[in-house]
Amino acid sequence: MNSIFLHRREIFGKELSTVYLAGFLELSTVMTSFTLIPLYVKHAGGGDFAIGVQAAIFTLFSVLFRFLLGSLADSRGRKLSLLIGSLVFSTAPIGIWLSPSLVVMALFRVYQAIGMATFLSAATSYVADHTPDELRGTGIGMYRTAVTLSVMIAPALGMTLIQNFGFASFFIASSLCGVAGTLLILTLPEKIGEPHQASPDEEKGVSVRELFDLFRIPELRSTYLGIFALSMASGILLTFLTGYALGFPSIGNPAFYFTIRESLGALGTMALGALSDRLGRDRLLGPVLLSFAAGCAILAFMEVSPRLLYYLSAVISGVGYAGALALLIAKVVDSVPARLRASALAFQESAIDGGNAFGIFIFGSALSLFSFPVLFAAMALFIMTIPFLSVLARGERKGRTAAR
Repeated sequence: MNSIFLHRREIFGKELSTVYLAGFLELSTVMTSFTLIPLYVKHAGGGDFAIGVQAAIFTLFSVLFRFLLGSLADSRGRKLSLLIGSLVFSTAPIGIWLSPSLVVMALFRVYQAIGMATFLSAATSYVADHTPDELRGTGIGMYRTAVTLSVMIAPALGMTLIQNFGFASFFIASSLCGVAGTLLILTLPEKIGEPHQASPDEEKGVSVRELFDLFRIPELRSTYLGIFALSMASGILLTFLTGYALGFPSIGNPAFYFTIRESLGALGTMALGALSDRLGRDRLLGPVLLSFAAGCAILAFMEVSPRLLYYLSAVISGVGYAGALALLIAKVVDSVPARLRASALAFQESAIDGGNAFGIFIFGSALSLFSFPVLFAAMALFIMTIPFLSVLARGERKGRTAAR
């Protein structure tokens, strides 16, 4: 922990603090779109099918645009990608609100996906660029804390605005958050994400072959797989847990689960990020994932004491999920050269989206055959297998080294 205070200027300096705050504001507009725009789709006359189509379009184009635009921050600098993303997040809520039909609304969700493809990976890359190597986990942990806080705070505030003042107030507030984040990004130096003098090879930009070569890095492949698997579990909880909890009247407000989980996750992410700089990512990853698995396993036994076990799960899984994701993202940054950092992080964001969608599909399909407790127990066992991915990657690397 002493290293944090010795390098306060690097971790809490003006530029990094600006990105932390801008990230919180911009991602607040995104996180509310996941939970509250479905309500607006229904308000505009759409049914469950329309809600599903809108969500699928947003996810699909987020992944597609990352392949097309993810390397922009590597080839043209971080600031351009941050500005494109923040401008999209500033204007998309107004477009969605004023859409005359569900088709036009879907087109604005496609437009909003451009922000997902540009802002998220560029922000993480910027933090990694401007953090000393020995404090990289601390810096990424701070940024992920801002992301976690946006999940914890923004949807609740958005729902309060809708309930008291209508959808117009929600969309205007979302847009204003995006504008505030854009103004913060504009204060950053022009040459952002260029901590060293670029070589002639680097100035050529990122080629398609280099992007595909990222998947030839064993450690990076295994980390992507870990993020994909972790996101499967998270997507399942976000989608199905509230409905499961409604079967236990003593729980009260099931959504409070995520308030507890995200608040503890924010604290845990900061601490684990700093600790991983001292002890190593892999040493902490196993215990943290076990914590998340234990939180999911508890859900299988809720009939014993629904209220106690439900919120105990939130406490245990909160640090586990947020901490594991921050460690895995730090491993992505550790595994690639600086000039390909934003590209690698764009694929990481797609792994999160893809994992969420795949997990929801598998769990929803399995509910026709198995009960919630059985599936939550199976999910906990699945999470426990994630640490072995890194072991397999290191073994492959050793095999190749020996062959040489």
